[in-house]
Amino acid sequence: MLRYIDSLSIDTKMYRSTMYNWLNIGEAYIKHREELDRIGFSENDGPTKLPYIKRALENRESDEVFDSIKNMTLNEFIDFSRGEAQGAKRSRRVPYIEIRGNVVYLKGKRAIIVSTKIRAKIQKYFLKVISVACKALDKGGRIVPVHVRNKKESERFKQVYSRVMAEVRKGK
Repeated sequence: MLRYIDSLSIDTKMYRSTMYNWLNIGEAYIKHREELDRIGFSENDGPTKLPYIKRALENRESDEVFDSIKNMTLNEFIDFSRGEAQGAKRSRRVPYIEIRGNVVYLKGKRAIIVSTKIRAKIQKYFLKVISVACKALDKGGRIVPVHVRNKKESERFKQVYSRVMAEVRKGK
């Protein structure tokens, strides 16, 4: 089998690791074909999720696994497949929102990825907006978007906003 994969990788000009990955996908598909056919799983649903079925079934109920594989993205399914074992490894409290680089995590799960292909200033702006929105969501608050035309308007708005909010919170 190893020689066959070596030969095949040369013939197709694919890396051996890619061949092994597709071999794992095929084995998982054959092993779980009945369940995958039952849920209508197809190549459009992401065959690269299939190698993670085994781990998911170790941590989750079968029905939950096969419902999730159809509806989740690859990264979501990888996180899902870790199941309770991932949570057990964490000794610290998982923060509601955490931003690492260009990735936003909610309750320890990847929620938003801001493209690194946009200008750094715009990326930083989006991450700040997302951070404020998540903090409001965590505290049960509301976000009220206000568009101002420039920095001068922004400063004037902040002054008025602070005064009005103080009155609102006092109950006036």
